[in-house]
Amino acid sequence: VHSVIPQLRTSDQIVIVDDASTDGEFEAVATYASENFNNAKILRMARNLGAAGAKNAGIEASRGSIIVLVDGDDSLPPKSLSRVREAFRKNLEAEIVFGNFREIDLASGEQWLSSAEMVSDSKGWLDTAKLARHWVLLGSSPFRRSMFNRIGGYDPRYPKTDDVDFFRKALVSGA
Repeated sequence: VHSVIPQLRTSDQIVIVDDASTDGEFEAVATYASENFNNAKILRMARNLGAAGAKNAGIEASRGSIIVLVDGDDSLPPKSLSRVREAFRKNLEAEIVFGNFREIDLASGEQWLSSAEMVSDSKGWLDTAKLARHWVLLGSSPFRRSMFNRIGGYDPRYPKTDDVDFFRKALVSGA
């Protein structure tokens, strides 16, 4: 939340989903978001829906046409949201955008960059043959709400691979 709110425009919305957590950390996150951004929507699930269910609930409760998911253990580098906006503005036919991302092993502190070039063609578009060899689209790849609606959202039958299933469904559907 700390990495997202400074990048939001006043017309944007942030939806924070508490998937029936029991650790008490959610209250601090919800309070911070509500105090620092006027368009913060807080959802508290009565029962745990799992990652897929929580994502679906948050997206369905949002009003945006572009969806950027950020898990509790993720952060958005500065200027990420402006780059996402620009990518969708320049590529009206794009339903998903993706780029480089940095992974950090919190235990060791080791960091590495996963480059979008390993799954892109020379024009920067997704090359599905390369993607089949190097799956790097993660749950944080921004997408259009219209695509989410068309493919039926995240499938709760896949609690550990919900994002992989979601993007595979999207690609099979022509995204």
